[in-house]
Amino acid sequence: MLHDQVPRAFVNLVQMLNVGLLSDISNIGLCFLIQPVLCPCATSSSGRQVISDVVEQYQAGFEEMISSGRYDNKDDFTVVIQPFFVETTIPKLPNGNPDTSYFAPDCFHFSAKAHAAAAIGLWNNMIEAVGAKEKTWLEGEGLKCPTEERPYLATAKNSVKRQPASFGSQQMGGSPKQTSVPTKTIILASCGSGTLFIIIVIVLVFVKRRRRQVSLRNTESTEQTYLLR
Repeated sequence: MLHDQVPRAFVNLVQMLNVGLLSDISNIGLCFLIQPVLCPCATSSSGRQVISDVVEQYQAGFEEMISSGRYDNKDDFTVVIQPFFVETTIPKLPNGNPDTSYFAPDCFHFSAKAHAAAAIGLWNNMIEAVGAKEKTWLEGEGLKCPTEERPYLATAKNSVKRQPASFGSQQMGGSPKQTSVPTKTIILASCGSGTLFIIIVIVLVFVKRRRRQVSLRNTESTEQTYLLR
């Protein structure tokens, strides 16, 4: 339906995360009480391999479907697989234990920290050339930026036109250097833009109210003059 009726669309198909990884935190904190209720099939020792096999089959099926080119026969529509979850594992603490700060208190859903990492992973996948996309998120990674050479989101068609290795890099001294912007810089820029927008809105509202007050005063003055006459 989207392919046939929605023009100028870029559809992200994010590969499935292997939920069998939940068994890695099944014995931490209260997870041993919560997980058997929320997702017993993925967190049991016997179910982990079954889930992992099913996830791999889904991932392979999605890859085959999209790489067939069935969604690339138009110039204003495409579907691109973003594989940053394929090899993602639970980050570890310095002592080697899984970092549960990436999970909500239910030991199943993502926490805000994990959602932020996933958002950065998705964005970076979107501008990485098809065939050269990262298949895992990297803790603390920054946002990659488009370049003057490739100032657009990567698709199967435009990724073929140039070598994947040249995307997201600048030649300096004969060697590629990845261009990235620290996450904090992006956040500060966004906050600055948001603050400026709010100030502009406040000024416009003030000016509008001021004009209305002046108009009402002029109207009252005209009515009083008319009555005196």
